[in-house]
Amino acid sequence: MFNEQSKSYNSLYNYYKQVSYNKLEIVSYFYPSPQTTTVCSYTDNNPRSYYQAYSSINKNGYTSDEESYSRKQGLIYRAINAIKSQIPSDLDIDFNKDGYVDNITFIVKGNTEGWNSLLWPHQYYLYQYNVYINSKRVMKYNFQIQSALKSLGNGVLCHEMFHSLGAPDLYHYNEAYLNYSSVGAWDLMEQTANPPQSMLAYMKYRYGKWISEVPEITKGGTYFIRPISNETSQCYKISTPKNSNQYFMLEYRKKVTPFESSLPGTGVIIYR
Repeated sequence: MFNEQSKSYNSLYNYYKQVSYNKLEIVSYFYPSPQTTTVCSYTDNNPRSYYQAYSSINKNGYTSDEESYSRKQGLIYRAINAIKSQIPSDLDIDFNKDGYVDNITFIVKGNTEGWNSLLWPHQYYLYQYNVYINSKRVMKYNFQIQSALKSLGNGVLCHEMFHSLGAPDLYHYNEAYLNYSSVGAWDLMEQTANPPQSMLAYMKYRYGKWISEVPEITKGGTYFIRPISNETSQCYKISTPKNSNQYFMLEYRKKVTPFESSLPGTGVIIYR
């Protein structure tokens, strides 16, 4: 699910290599190290109920967002300390040399508890503790839940990893706007498919930096556009004459395997 590199396999590695036009390779390492065929895991000193919301049947739960954050930070702190001695000193965990571990993904056994709860897939930062692995501080992490990985597969892995690369969610958090769709199924940061679909060309340009410049159409004519999976000629922009801070993006999306196979259609999309 993380590292498989065989052609057309639905893995995190293959997804980011394709959507980045071979500019980004994400190789993952698993700890605690498996013993032969047995997957090993860290077991916390608190029961699962400690990480669930307080209720009449769960007196052990957290009662506020602040308490939820603090409990989760402690869990991550203890999990890192339990396995960090297994990580080789020569493993490159800080590729951009900024002094921080590039990313850690934690996988929690069991089911999710509901959107925006502690036990829900998300990306966040370990700000409460100073934890180091081979002199590199741990800050950025992905928090995954076993049942979500089973149902959403590689889609949820790629969604949270794009957060680690700086991208925001594109769906609304406010319940009053949950029926409104920003970009629908055309970007994995709003709707997460499995296999995951590409992010929009704008997101590749703004957050991935895999598109260095978006060519601008300034006059009428015939223009050639290729599918988003191609490194060149895959998008254009058209400025809006009354607002210099806005422009229209044009890109071509095509249902291809494996990534993009879940799209609702094929053709040119235009968005502001």
